[in-house]
Amino acid sequence: MQLDNHQLRAGIWYEQQDRNESRDWHQVLDTKIYHYFNETPYWVHYDRDYSTDTLKLFAQDTIELGDLTLTAGVKQFYVDVERQDNIITSNAGDYKDRVTSELHGYHFDQVQATVNGSFDSNEVVLGVMSQNLVSTSSVVTPKTYLGTGKLYAPTIINVWGINYSGGTYRDETTRQDAIFASDTLKLGDSWSVVGGLRYTQFIDNAYSTK
Repeated sequence: MQLDNHQLRAGIWYEQQDRNESRDWHQVLDTKIYHYFNETPYWVHYDRDYSTDTLKLFAQDTIELGDLTLTAGVKQFYVDVERQDNIITSNAGDYKDRVTSELHGYHFDQVQATVNGSFDSNEVVLGVMSQNLVSTSSVVTPKTYLGTGKLYAPTIINVWGINYSGGTYRDETTRQDAIFASDTLKLGDSWSVVGGLRYTQFIDNAYSTK
């Protein structure tokens, strides 16, 4: 959208992703012939489903001030990740099966502003940037006891009905602030030299449930 010397942009973006991660073992039928194997696994180590929802909101304003161009914008992300363990087995002797269900939610925002200017044969860019990532809703369910089994005759247990429980907590915050500048010096029609500086401060804090 163009308003006088302002060019405004705003939008929303959403993405939903489901993926599965698993590891299993299959019996090779006859190693003397080829590595053909039985498609039915004789042991499933783990089988996990992940679901990720991502929402991004953004807005930007570009202002033309003669030879100067001022650009300022903001982005904000909301990310929720859920993991579900479907099958839990062991790799040695008798074992006890337990399952853990997790939820992790994140809030991310970013603000950046730049100023572009042309002076004689120099094109100068000055800018600042700040971004913040916060884990807003982490929760890990204590390992629920499911039952016992034996190696080489494992019991395949469906744990789809077990969900995370308990209160959520903030487990981490990450903040990054930066200032930067660059200068492009034109040397005729074919050559130019670019130089720049950037200073970044990075702070990460981790928290426990206690």
